[in-house]
Amino acid sequence: MPSIKLRKYQNSVYVIYSHKHKIFKIFTGVKVEDMYWNICSPKKNCPNLESVLSQIAAMETRVLNASMKVRGMGIDPTVERVKAEFYAQVIPALESKPFWQTYKTYLELKCCRDSTRRKISMTYKVFEYYCTWSGYKFNVESWNQEEFGRLVQYMLLNQKMADSNYCQTH
Repeated sequence: MPSIKLRKYQNSVYVIYSHKHKIFKIFTGVKVEDMYWNICSPKKNCPNLESVLSQIAAMETRVLNASMKVRGMGIDPTVERVKAEFYAQVIPALESKPFWQTYKTYLELKCCRDSTRRKISMTYKVFEYYCTWSGYKFNVESWNQEEFGRLVQYMLLNQKMADSNYCQTH
């Protein structure tokens, strides 16, 4: 009998789908400190409890939907089939759209903390500004090391950004 459980490993919360002694583990995008975690759920005093519960529930629902779709086809919901269906729910929507729409869809579907979402959104804006500034029409097929170098120069000189690992030596 298949089951879906929550487990926490090193503060990261995962949805675990298991069937016939095999498992499929997917990160929920949530990290919870030990002091805010019960055996299988966040405690009521967990910071941002509603957001944490919402993200966890969203990922559980995706896994459950994948399992129900496989069962609805009359197929044994093995871990491999449910995992394939889980990823199949997301990939076709992303592949059929232009890159920038795909990026926005990715951001909407990604389960992550608000701080991570802001970083991803900032990356999107930097790409957008770079394309406007340079006249480059972004295309995954034409993206290369040379264009990446131009983007880095733009970020350093025009946006006054720096790699956090960058240090000057004199």
